[in-house]
Amino acid sequence: MRRVDASVLMMLSLIFGGCDQAGPDVSVATLADSSGVEIIASPDANVASLQIDKLPDLTLGGLDATGPEAFGDVAGVVVARDGSIWVSDEQSLSVEVFEADGTHRMSVGRGGDGPGEFRRVVLVGAAGDSVAVHDGPSYQLNWFGLDGEWLGSERVEASLRAVTTAGDPVGATSPLFTVPPGSVMRDSATFELWSSSAEAWVEIARVPTQPFLVSEGGSLTPIPFRATAAVDANEYMLVVAGPVFEVRQLDRGGILQRILRVSRPPRPVDANARAERRAFVEAEYDADRRDRYLAALEHEHVPDLQAAYHDVVAGSDGSSWAHRYDVSFPDAQPWDVFGADGSYEGAVQLPDGFELAAVTAEHVYGVHTDECGVDEVRRYRIIRP
Repeated sequence: MRRVDASVLMMLSLIFGGCDQAGPDVSVATLADSSGVEIIASPDANVASLQIDKLPDLTLGGLDATGPEAFGDVAGVVVARDGSIWVSDEQSLSVEVFEADGTHRMSVGRGGDGPGEFRRVVLVGAAGDSVAVHDGPSYQLNWFGLDGEWLGSERVEASLRAVTTAGDPVGATSPLFTVPPGSVMRDSATFELWSSSAEAWVEIARVPTQPFLVSEGGSLTPIPFRATAAVDANEYMLVVAGPVFEVRQLDRGGILQRILRVSRPPRPVDANARAERRAFVEAEYDADRRDRYLAALEHEHVPDLQAAYHDVVAGSDGSSWAHRYDVSFPDAQPWDVFGADGSYEGAVQLPDGFELAAVTAEHVYGVHTDECGVDEVRRYRIIRP
């Protein structure tokens, strides 16, 4: 496994540190080369070249569901190479596997401390003919074949976000430390690659996370307008962070290869942004939380620019889906979609209450939670011109 030396890490820190500036304004998609990094800058398209069907073509679960579809708390959805749909249920501590047509194939794992058992089930991702499931409390990364056979496990002490196509786990670690009351926690998440228990983690990127203001009661109150970085994996590892509307693609050695950018100016934290946040907090939070969050609006460390994105999903077809960040209604924001060639395909609005989990060439998969708090797994067809 190739390791990242100090010169590469320095280059990464310069690249990530310099990405907080606005990108060039372009009227057509452009291709630029900067220090060996491919930069694809596209105009902000008013109309997306793809849409999501209004009705799902597959629904699993729901209020009247019974048997394996009676989900308690869906924690993850992964689509394997054979088209099977793997659904982790935090309440039953199992993974339910369905055929592409929705037929139940099998149940994988159960609660416990033995091989292939979980105390907290985290569905990480698929690689080849296997699927990775992490047990947070025991740090055991379990591998299952597409037939449900338990293939083995290894200890991985990190918050896992994805696995690469080669089966290497990608995790995010963040040092925990005590912050004095009234101060701001300034921290960074480190995305790391790990291939076996015999090797140490290899850092692939370090990006800023959301700073927090500590209240007098000991609770951590987030300072608004800043989103946590996210990572996923396909052929590239994808990272979003900062106020510029761009997705950074790194290879498995941690070297930045491409930047996919939308020519859209960063959004300032101005009076309008503060007013929107204030209105949202006053409408949505109880008195104690409301007071703490409103106080955070006036903190000296509130940034000058809002974050661009707060989540990213890598499609199995090579596409990249980045969820725009908003201080008031984050779930209702559109997703910017970049094709496998890096070009911007426009913004896509997903159905209300639908949380995106996986993307293929033909479908998006995710979890819909109804007004009663009941989870459904839904699949929507992608409509292309």
